Amino acid sequence: GLVVGHQFYGLVPVTRERGLASVYFTMLRHPIPRVASLYNYIRSSRHHHLHSRVMSMSLVEFVGSERGGEASNEMTRMLCGPRSGPESHRCAGDRSHALLKAKQHLAQDFAAVGLQECFEESVELVSEAVPWIGSWRGLVGPTSSHSSGARHAGRREKEGSPSGAGGPAVVKVPGLLGAPLNRASAEAARQASELSAGEMRAILDLNEWDLELYEYALSLFRKALTRVRDG
Repeated sequence: GLVVGHQFYGLVPVTRERGLASVYFTMLRHPIPRVASLYNYIRSSRHHHLHSRVMSMSLVEFVGSERGGEASNEMTRMLCGPRSGPESHRCAGDRSHALLKAKQHLAQDFAAVGLQECFEESVELVSEAVPWIGSWRGLVGPTSSHSSGARHAGRREKEGSPSGAGGPAVVKVPGLLGAPLNRASAEAARQASELSAGEMRAILDLNEWDLELYEYALSLFRKALTRVRDG
């Protein structure tokens, strides 16, 4: 069977203890477009518990209100450990511990680590790790919905919302400049280009852990793709 979802790390030790044969894979996303997409998703989803509150917020205001929440280093916290319990507090408050654990889990417990910016290549890695899932490849395609969040946020900025920077930014995406995968760099840069300098700065200020984790995942991704394609 296949279990999917936004899950905190914790199933791996449970399945090991019970002797269950399981394979894990995950997809990461550059934190700038991830948070912009989250903002847009909440605003477009009337049933989301934050919808009413976020409708009156700019992107910068939303990010500032989410310190410790979904818009703040969530990939690192989710890959570090379980949602609750003593370990969750260390994952949320201790940068060194959180990044160490998250990187260890990515490297040791996941058969494939993908990047949303390189969706097709990520499916290739997953298909190699879980051969029977390859038959789904024709049913799964890249999505463009993530960019609409960036466009919406950028539009609010130009209309004079209090998010701060006044005009589009020169696109320099931390964590991807000089990256070995040019398409990943270009895609993240394209999405980030639709945000203002103030919006990008606000996101990065609360996602330094996730940026470091993404850089690490990028290196794992590159090595895995080279290994698969070189045979």
